[in-house]
Amino acid sequence: MTNINISEKNVDGQCDLKCALDFSYQITPSLVAKNNGVIISTTMDSVASPPVEFNTNKYMVSKLNIVHPSFHSFNGSKVPGEIMIVHTPILGGLQLTVCIPIMQSGNTTNASHLIEKIIAGVASKAPSEGESASITVSDFTLNELVPKKPYFSYKNTVGDYIVFAPTFGVSLVESTINTLTNVIQPYAQTAQTASGVFFNKNGPNSGTRNSGIYISCQPTGNSKENVDVIYDSAGGSSEANSFANWFTFALSSNIIKYLFIFILLLCGFYAINAVLTIATTATFGKAIKTTTGGSALKQTINFLNIK
Repeated sequence: MTNINISEKNVDGQCDLKCALDFSYQITPSLVAKNNGVIISTTMDSVASPPVEFNTNKYMVSKLNIVHPSFHSFNGSKVPGEIMIVHTPILGGLQLTVCIPIMQSGNTTNASHLIEKIIAGVASKAPSEGESASITVSDFTLNELVPKKPYFSYKNTVGDYIVFAPTFGVSLVESTINTLTNVIQPYAQTAQTASGVFFNKNGPNSGTRNSGIYISCQPTGNSKENVDVIYDSAGGSSEANSFANWFTFALSSNIIKYLFIFILLLCGFYAINAVLTIATTATFGKAIKTTTGGSALKQTINFLNIK
């Protein structure tokens, strides 16, 4: 499998609606991490309800993978590693993978400490390929890992991918990255430029998702939002019940924008014309009433300076 080069040069457009991501992960008290030779694959305790919604599809967490170097390239270059959270749709279909780069830095966070514990646990309990280790991490939640920052999105035959930029990656100290490289082998791939890469400037949990509407994500060159309306169980249109969201979506279309501007200009023209007509009529009537002598027709002609 070839990887994708994430670059601002190959972004086809924005996808505020068609790749909206919302998540609320539950606390997982224990993990099972397996050393697969080139991947640390971690499974978590099952939960009652799906914690993720992407483009109105609901997903359960399948596994958390850690690789080095990164699965994706960023502006043609790899970074030290990558966290890949794989999700399975509850109604069947392709998977969703949320990808967070691993960077080397001393500026660690709660997310850094979570990944450090997984890597350290595998290094001590499952250092060889095929071995597994049970790791206890108190109050572990993926909410700490997934940034609430802008992201890239694309789709291939495997599924949908959410990719965060290295700027928003998880920082690990040099010693932890060295441990990772000693435990698993490099995840070697050939770089490939993607088509159909979109950018979501709002980030996850932004409230831009339009519940009940499936939005297809297809590269169009001008990032048009293609909408298929899904009807709810009551028989009514979900889109009709969310007029505010529809209006926001409609304004994202250039055609709708131009039509809206044209209507405003037309209304403005008629409003100005009406005001001028009322003003002229008032002045005209006052002139007839206040002018003395002669017939009404003569007074009118004098007012308009018609000879």
